[in-house]
Amino acid sequence: MESLAAAAAAAGVPAGALRFTLAIFACPLLSAVHACVRGAGARHAVSCALGAALCVFVFGTEGSGNLVAPVAASYALTAAARRQAGAVVFAATFSYLIWWCVRACASG
Repeated sequence: MESLAAAAAAAGVPAGALRFTLAIFACPLLSAVHACVRGAGARHAVSCALGAALCVFVFGTEGSGNLVAPVAASYALTAAARRQAGAVVFAATFSYLIWWCVRACASG
């Protein structure tokens, strides 16, 4: 991570912003990996692992630990009311992630 901090400093951007940008650009590749996985259970496991890896990369272990409760709530809501959960989970999750990104960028 020291080389990432050095690259961010050289570019004149906060390290958090650089980590977030790199994660955004990694998403299409990770989506292609996800598309190659067969079976619903395996796809869920791959999604969970890749999502956790991205969260730790972007937000660190502190931020990722704080995502456990919202993710669990999202899965519970989806299990309880699958058709109605999409918009609520989307709005709540992205609002929370944007808040963490702003916090991560502000702290460098």
